[in-house]
Amino acid sequence: DEIATFSGLGPFLAMPMKSYSSGMQARLAFATATSVGADILLIDEWIAVGDAEFRARAHDRLTAMVNNASILVLASHDQNLIRSLCNKVMRLDHGIASEVVPVAEMDDLMARPTPERKP
Repeated sequence: DEIATFSGLGPFLAMPMKSYSSGMQARLAFATATSVGADILLIDEWIAVGDAEFRARAHDRLTAMVNNASILVLASHDQNLIRSLCNKVMRLDHGIASEVVPVAEMDDLMARPTPERKP
């Protein structure tokens, strides 16, 4: 019931998934994946699917999950989001962790050259 309510799909839940739009599939997947709490969260980007009302509910749910988790690993290019949720930043160069710094040093970290980004 909680997944059905959060997804907002109502009577569409009785239909085959192959008939769902990509947005409907994303809503159901998000509602299912976030229906249980976790001590460790692995999030690849932040949810940006659905209408404004669903995005707001998704944001609130993710924020609550982050606040209740012991560990958050967030993969994102959104530096404002990183600043708001994280206390450390890890830069990956070719899939290898090259540096870990406090989030307050993120701007300096991002300004430093990488093997592909020369000054």
